[in-house]
Amino acid sequence: ATPGLPPLPEGWLAAWGASAAAGLGLFRAGLALAIGRWRRAGRLARNVVVVGAGELGRRFVEEVRRRDRSIRLIGLFDDRRDRVPSFVGGYPVLGTLDDLLEFARRHQVDEVVVALPWSAEGRLLDCLKKLRPLPADVRLCTDLIGFHLPRRGVSHMAGLPLLHVFERPMSGTAHLVKALEDRLLAALALLFLAPLLLAIAAAVRLTSPGPALHRQKRRGFHGEIIEVLTFRTMRLDACEDGTAPELGHTRRDDPRVTPLGAFLRRTSLDGLPQLWNVLQGQLSLVGPQPHAVAHQERHAAQIDRYLARHRVKPGITGWAQIHGCRGEIRSLSDMQRRLELDLEYIQNWSLGLDLRILARTLLRGLRDPHAY
Repeated sequence: ATPGLPPLPEGWLAAWGASAAAGLGLFRAGLALAIGRWRRAGRLARNVVVVGAGELGRRFVEEVRRRDRSIRLIGLFDDRRDRVPSFVGGYPVLGTLDDLLEFARRHQVDEVVVALPWSAEGRLLDCLKKLRPLPADVRLCTDLIGFHLPRRGVSHMAGLPLLHVFERPMSGTAHLVKALEDRLLAALALLFLAPLLLAIAAAVRLTSPGPALHRQKRRGFHGEIIEVLTFRTMRLDACEDGTAPELGHTRRDDPRVTPLGAFLRRTSLDGLPQLWNVLQGQLSLVGPQPHAVAHQERHAAQIDRYLARHRVKPGITGWAQIHGCRGEIRSLSDMQRRLELDLEYIQNWSLGLDLRILARTLLRGLRDPHAY
């Protein structure tokens, strides 16, 4: 204590810290709400003009109006004034590039987007030269092909800008985290579930002639053929690859499935041996479901982007499975739905997402109505 000053009350420092943290949290929450209201009201909007009133400019205007309300489009400009319409996407064409320079002196222009086709190189360079005096950010819109590409960033190589189209879903630290997650959790699960695995294997052998395990050829990472282990749930004469019904794997009440096999499928216990595949690095705990080779080739021929599933390892469970995409594939739209969910997972992967999927799989594993 400082001489001449009364001692601080007991617990004062802890109370001060707690109240400061609470106050800071409330302030940040209030500020976020206020910014959200200001953005919706247009008070934080950027004033943007578009150079180019052709097809590219029209597409850009429509995308901005549909996707981002924080941008205020205040007009378009095009040197071909006599060959373009007066309005594009509901916005007026205000004049030529010379008119834009004068317009920017009288109005606040935060950003200029040049929406001219890249094939018109000379016209594009002339336009950029004219825009140099503007006290505003100047951006070059991708050509029409850009509207069909994923929303990615830009990097540089040898000083040249490169537009990102596809990126490795997991690289560097993410790849290491995913590998550690798979190996560590798979090893712990095998150790913990060893008695259950032995009991199921013995039950399969006792209730149906044949081996306890079934090896299924599947496509793995980068399309490599792997052998996935499961407990055998069908009669020995019906469990060869390629015998599943058209556009599906197993029907509900499939006559090929043994009584014990039906129970194992319904409770999802038949897939537990795949933990060994995970430990070997052939599968992941979470990822797109691996499909039989014959089904894979058919789906790849019928569905665009299907092979993009192989950019990561297939998994025992996945984003599609916890959204009810299990069981029989009755139509092509069923497969398309699974593909969209698989690609969504690949694009948004994180360790937290994997743990969330694993938790939901465990919660619904014994009562999933789509498991049969």
